[in-house]
Amino acid sequence: MSKVASFLIDAGPKKTQVLKAIRDVFQLGYADIQENASASTPLVIRPLFDRANRDFPESLLGLLLKLNQLGAAVATYQLLDHQCYDAENKYYEITADRLRNAIVANRQSLAEQRFLGSLEGTD
Repeated sequence: MSKVASFLIDAGPKKTQVLKAIRDVFQLGYADIQENASASTPLVIRPLFDRANRDFPESLLGLLLKLNQLGAAVATYQLLDHQCYDAENKYYEITADRLRNAIVANRQSLAEQRFLGSLEGTD
């Protein structure tokens, strides 16, 4: 299972709305958001698809789209399970389109797994 690391690069002209949107999705305080943004550290590092928080991918997608609409500069990167974030490394950037595709692929995979599971023992 991969993780995502999300960064706020620049809040843009609608800083208050941007900070509120981030707070609503990541449950972070304003001071934490501003501190992480100024230090160029991730706002969060979380599993992308996790049974404990099934709505996170859609929430993240909504946040990316909203922040883009508000003029904020954000970056979200994929980290593999064994990776820890290091500013010196390069990571695969997850755009809103890539995230949307990953959500669709995950849903299809789960549907196939359920279907195949329902076929077990029918021979």
